[in-house]
Parts: sequence; C-alpha cells; structure tokens
Amino acid sequence: MASESASNQSNSGHGKQQTGYACMTIGSLVHSSKLSSSHGFTVSDKGGMNTWIVDYGATDHTTHSSQMFNTYTLCPSNRKVAVANGSLTTIAGVGDIHISPSFCLKNVLHVPRLFTNLVSIQKLTQDMNCSVTFYPSYFFENSKEQKNSLALTVRMPEIQLGAHTVRTHGVQLLRLHMHNWLILALIAVIEGVLNIIEPFHRFVGEDMMTDLKYPLKDNTIPFWAIPFVAVLLPLIIINIYYFIRRDVYDLHHATLGLLYSVLVTGVITDAIKDCVGRPRPDFFWRCFPDGKGVFDNVTKNVLCTGNKLVVKEGHKSFPSGHTSWSFAGLGFLALYMSGKVRAFDRKGHAAKLCIVFLPYLVAALVGVSLVDDYWHHWEDVFGGAIIGTVVATFFYLQFFPPPYDSDGWGPYAYFQVLADSQNGRQATNNNASCLTIQSLELESVYVESGHRRQLSRTNTHDASPVEE
Repeated sequence: MASESASNQSNSGHGKQQTGYACMTIGSLVHSSKLSSSHGFTVSDKGGMNTWIVDYGATDHTTHSSQMFNTYTLCPSNRKVAVANGSLTTIAGVGDIHISPSFCLKNVLHVPRLFTNLVSIQKLTQDMNCSVTFYPSYFFENSKEQKNSLALTVRMPEIQLGAHTVRTHGVQLLRLHMHNWLILALIAVIEGVLNIIEPFHRFVGEDMMTDLKYPLKDNTIPFWAIPFVAVLLPLIIINIYYFIRRDVYDLHHATLGLLYSVLVTGVITDAIKDCVGRPRPDFFWRCFPDGKGVFDNVTKNVLCTGNKLVVKEGHKSFPSGHTSWSFAGLGFLALYMSGKVRAFDRKGHAAKLCIVFLPYLVAALVGVSLVDDYWHHWEDVFGGAIIGTVVATFFYLQFFPPPYDSDGWGPYAYFQVLADSQNGRQATNNNASCLTIQSLELESVYVESGHRRQLSRTNTHDASPVEE
C-alpha cells in the first residue's frame, strides 16, 4: 500500500499550505523551447487538472484524471491507497504520464477520489536516481508579506549530465581559454630557445675525468619515443575516455593540463641544465673521441676536440630531461586514470592501484635506462623525477579535484556547469559560459487560505537551497 500525505484536496486542484512547504502547488509542467537540454522545463499555471503538487510525504505519484496517462493498466479492485485522514480509497489503475516531451513520471497511481495530482519527491528521487533541491526563488507582488514560493531543481546523476561535445561546445570552450593556449604556445617557444642556447661549461679538470670515462652509447629508449610515451599515449587515453563519456570539459582540461605539465617541466629542466652545466658520465669520450685528453696548461681545464654539438649535449646532465618529461606526462596520466576509476574510494579494490602505479613504473624504467646507458648520474634521474611529478600534480589539481575526492572523476568546470544549471541560469564564468541549462526548473504558485496568488516573474535567486 502507498501512503500519501496532504492528499485530500479541493476540486480546484490546489494543495493545502503545510509547515516547511510540505505541499506546494507548482502548476502544470510545460516544455520550454528556450531550453534545449533533455531535462529543461518551465512551469505555467493554468489551474484545473494539469496542476501538480509537490509532496514530501507521498510514497507514490498520484493523479485523479485518467486522461493524462500515456500507458495505463487497470488495477485489481482490492488495491487501495491510504490518504491523509487515514482512510483507504481505491486505485483504479497505474501507468506512465509524459508531463513534457522529455520528462516522464513512472508508475503514477490513478486515484479518482483524490481530485488532485501529486508529485512524490521520494518516488522521483528513486526512479530518476537524482537529488531534488528547493530554491526560494520567487515572490508574489500582490502579497503584502512577500512570502517566497519554491523553485524545484532535479539534479541528474553524473552519467546523464554534462553531455557537452566538441561539436556543440568546443569552439566556445577554446575561446574562453584562448589566453591559456597562447601562453602555452609562448612556453613552447621558450623551451625551444633553451634547447638552442649554449649551456654553462663548468670546469672539468684532468683529475675529474675518472668518473666521466663511461662508454659513449646510444639511448636504449630513443629520443623520439619520449614524446610518444609522455604526450601521445596520455592523449590517446584521454580521447578514448571522451568518446565513451562525450564530455568536452574533461577532454579540453585534461589535454591542456597535460601539455602544460610537459612543457613547464621541460622549461624548468632545461633552464636548470643550462645553468648547472654538469658533465655527463660519458663526457670524456664526447670531449675526446680519439681517447687523447687535451688540457689547458694553466687552468688545467679540458680543451675538447670533439664535435661541438656532442660536447654541448655533454654539459646537460642535471637534471634528466627524459626522466622529467616521462614523469610529467605519465604522472599526469596516473592521476587522471586514478580519478576515473576511483582508485581511492576506500572500498578495498586494490587492483585499481595498478592503474596508478603502472604509468609511474614506465617513467621510472625510462630513468633507469638512462643510468644504464651512462647518459645520466643517478642524481640527475632522481631530480628529474621529482620535477616532473611535482609539476604534473600541480597542473592536474588546477583542473581536477584530487583523485581521492568524491568528485575526483570529473574536472572542476564540469561541476561548475552543473551548479549553474541547478540555479536555473546561464553560466557566466570562464569555465562554463555560453552553456545550455540542464535541470528541471519548476516555478511555483503559492496557495494561502484557499485562494491563489498571482505569480511574479521576479527572480530573487536565493543561495540557500534545501536539498532532499
């Protein structure tokens, strides 16, 4: 049996005023042509059978009219429903009612003797897997007391929200973040300049060559593979997630954060390289490819006879650029994926941690290979790993909540769009402007002493909602 509160209503179709707005007349729901989202609505109150009442205590949706059903099934004559005064009344049937072309109430009870229509908050939240927020957003011009009515917002679960694609919102998002992309391009230019300029040539005496005579070898992991591992691989995974979820905010911010992580790491690494000028472990063979050392008679400093570009590269040992790039790109990817799979949801799914550790393991192996190839000292690799990890973490947290956060699966901009849509207004900040409202917004009609007040269109936007 279903238990209905505030169910005995007058033939006018309006609910009785109750403490805490337990029962509110919200008017008929009409789909608004101004709202293109799948859950955008407004309300026009015309009275009569199309008036719906929001009820906190009702366990089921009910209607007194059989004409509203889109699907309808007769109920056994012995099935009854309890009303507010405790009496039982017969349920004639049950079915679905499409209040608008894109919003449907499921399993609505047809109870002819109630003479009203009830929207059960309990039923609504269960069926739609959503939360319902009440906003005191409207007041009435002809009411001397200026009492507030309620606006109702239904927040859909994450899988049904934020379906903004590159086609629909990509251009707007790029325009909003144009300054970020321009600065990113400038950082790329700076990185190029740092690779061109000559590094500091620190003093290297003959007695120091003992630790710098390791064999000159090619890299086990070639230079071209580092951008693929640190940039292209994360971008591929980010794009795969976009095609699954179709969230342009996640795609844009993850891409922007990744590129910033890698390029800023590159600038920091190469700036330190050029200033420190530490020789590589194979510096002797770079400087003297014939194996015959030449030193200044006065200063005892090396007088390199090898190829200038090879010698120049020999002064760029600390910190390791390959390692810092790898930890920047793969570290960002590890944080990104841990948020998506909710690796830190405290449910004991230890296997999820493999997704976090795997990118770091690959980055660590890149660093180890550089030590094995005698291109770097272990301190160079350790320093590069620290730089890449720290920079990646900072830029990830600029766009995403921490992976252990309950909202760690999505970017900040996504949740800002949801917050703005719940308030029933177009977002105006940098991360969420020019977006379609995605909420179920209901204007309401306040009923006092059995007669109806006129609804004012003045919106007060109260910032203190009550959420169910």
